[in-house]
Amino acid sequence: MMKRLLLQAGHVLPRERGFESGTGTSGEAEFVHAIEHKLIALLNADGRFDVTHSHGDVPDGWTGDLFLALHGDGSADPTASGFSFGYPPGCAECKLLADTFAAWYVQIPGAPKRRRDNYTRALSGYYGWSRTNAPAKLLVEHGFLTNPGERAWLFENAGRIAQAHYEAILHY
Repeated sequence: MMKRLLLQAGHVLPRERGFESGTGTSGEAEFVHAIEHKLIALLNADGRFDVTHSHGDVPDGWTGDLFLALHGDGSADPTASGFSFGYPPGCAECKLLADTFAAWYVQIPGAPKRRRDNYTRALSGYYGWSRTNAPAKLLVEHGFLTNPGERAWLFENAGRIAQAHYEAILHY
């Protein structure tokens, strides 16, 4: 039985109606788009996954096994660093998925450290949670694109990040 996944590359066009100007942080759309393409190729080559991909606009009523939103963080502080996850509060399955993703992500040499999950209302209350019906929902903030060193690492490792996400999905 094929597993159904919804993969969202946050802030990539077309964006959510009414939020067309929500471009995310500088370079975010390009970064998540690169990961999205590599991850979709891995999942499609596997043959066990039915992948729906979306950009900034999450389809209403999508039903499947996993909703994954790819994002990059930004801050006015150029030294801000680290990756984190967002998921619906109280979702044990989502927390398990976040921990599985983290375990694979930190294996990439030079990966940023994990920050606290759901550290903003935008993470815990992401609009995509109410649009989708899946037992596991996860938003990945891969690191800070406003930190010059972290930004360089993120772009240089987009392929490794996609591979780590693929491994996490398999092991989840």
